Amino acid sequence: MIIISKNILSLFTGVIILGLLFNPVKGILDIPHQSCLFTCISLSILIGISTFFSENRLIQQLTVIDLLFILIAIGSIYFYPPHSSLYGLANAALVIIYWSIRQTGGLNATILYSVILTAIIILSGIGYLQILHILPSHHPDFEITGPYGNPTIYAGVLALLLTVPTITLLYFKKSIIPTHLYFLSIFICAVALPALWLTNCRSAWIAILGIIGYAIYRRFSFSLRWVLFALLLTGVLSCWLYQLKPASVNGRVLIWKVTAQMIKEKPFSGFGPHGFNTYYMHFQGEYLQEKGTIGDKQLADNNHYVYNEPLRWIVEYGILGLLLYIGILYIIFSYKEREIRSLSAKTICIAGLIWGFFSYPDQAFPILVIIVIALAEMSNRQKKYIIKQFSYNPILLKAVILIAIVGEGLLLIKMLRNQRELYQISQNTINKASEKMIKDLSHLESAMRNETVFWIYYCHTLDKYQKDTALLEKIINWERLHPSTHTYILKGDAFQRTGKLKDAEVAYWTAHNMVPSRQKARYKLALLYHRQGRIPEAVELANEILTEKVKVYGFETYEMHRELQRIFENQLKKYSLKE
Repeated sequence: MIIISKNILSLFTGVIILGLLFNPVKGILDIPHQSCLFTCISLSILIGISTFFSENRLIQQLTVIDLLFILIAIGSIYFYPPHSSLYGLANAALVIIYWSIRQTGGLNATILYSVILTAIIILSGIGYLQILHILPSHHPDFEITGPYGNPTIYAGVLALLLTVPTITLLYFKKSIIPTHLYFLSIFICAVALPALWLTNCRSAWIAILGIIGYAIYRRFSFSLRWVLFALLLTGVLSCWLYQLKPASVNGRVLIWKVTAQMIKEKPFSGFGPHGFNTYYMHFQGEYLQEKGTIGDKQLADNNHYVYNEPLRWIVEYGILGLLLYIGILYIIFSYKEREIRSLSAKTICIAGLIWGFFSYPDQAFPILVIIVIALAEMSNRQKKYIIKQFSYNPILLKAVILIAIVGEGLLLIKMLRNQRELYQISQNTINKASEKMIKDLSHLESAMRNETVFWIYYCHTLDKYQKDTALLEKIINWERLHPSTHTYILKGDAFQRTGKLKDAEVAYWTAHNMVPSRQKARYKLALLYHRQGRIPEAVELANEILTEKVKVYGFETYEMHRELQRIFENQLKKYSLKE
């Protein structure tokens, strides 16, 4: 019975991994990001139900990994309660998945390995079909994104899954691997690695190279000469990766410099959960004003990712965050693996850590799901760091599980209904009167208080119908969750229409300072100064906009330039002669 239960839970875990590859939930905004959340929450309920009916009582020891996960889970649920947002509920679902896997005492390795190979083939196939334009990409600037919103997450998921056949082939002897699995693994790696290459995602490449290096290091002994050669090769690869996309590297270096200013501001307490998203753009604006070079100002853009997980932990949680992250590193790297299953789980976590040094796992839910599954399996196989052996009342445990899955199910239904109502409102803009539409949106305010996509759409709708008093009241939530240049340009427009011209000027300058290379805020300022009769300032801005090199020239830029030339034609000629 226990074996059957373990196999059922292993199958459910496999379905969760496969569920990360598709977007079955329709009728919602931002499908590439949110469909995955709904799918995973639904599957966590199923795995929780299967655990509820399980007779397995193998969770009789608390490991160091369990303790670490409990600390992170408590913090996540406290700061992001399941009822607060879809992402908060998804984080709670991760807790159910973790403890359900722990309940098995160890997943079925054959089932899980087969699922991972299947997932790699599916992901690779999606990538190739997108390159051939048979399947659509989910981002206008990239040909290949997989089922996600951008190639970074696609490459990260593919890299983490690829670590399993990679470590199996490189670390273990051929004699201990079934022949059919050995050659199938070689074939799948041969198919998947070109797809990973086509993503042009260097963080994923580095993660895979790190795992290859780790496998070789563990399997063979090396002399000093080979160590020096490895260091030289690492330096050459680093230079090549930099030359491949230097602007991208310099952009991340700028982000890290601004992040360092945030850490300097609050080194001990940090800015709290979600603190990076809330405050980073303001710090970027201040940094560019005070210390930014011309190159920095050209590189800066709207950004809400640290691209370095340790820095995010320090920014948001201060010294305690750094200590906790160091604890994660120590636990993973000191873990004593015994066979393919535990080593695969460990290398998935190592690949996730490497990817996280250059990307954003906290905002990439599929990555979090895979890492949580790997951590649970590591804990199941852990023999060394056991804190306490204990017995427990199975009825009490099942009562906790029941409450969790019932509560999660009710919240899931509520959130899906809210998201679909928001989608319906967005689709019926032609047939609905503005007052009715805004009233419908206002009814969702409380339920979607922490949903960024809702407030962005709501504020744009209020701006469209020029409901400026309501806009200035509601845009505070957009500023709290996801501030950007768009936020302050919209805010400046509302201030200008309500006659608060000084406040409008401040909002436009805030937007410009955040991302100096974008012209829209200065365009708005030029028009504002013209309206106020501040002609010299307006002409100076207009000339600056029209003569500088444009970072991204599109139809909006063309329209702005044409309007400025029309309004300031005579003044610009005089300005040119004066120059």
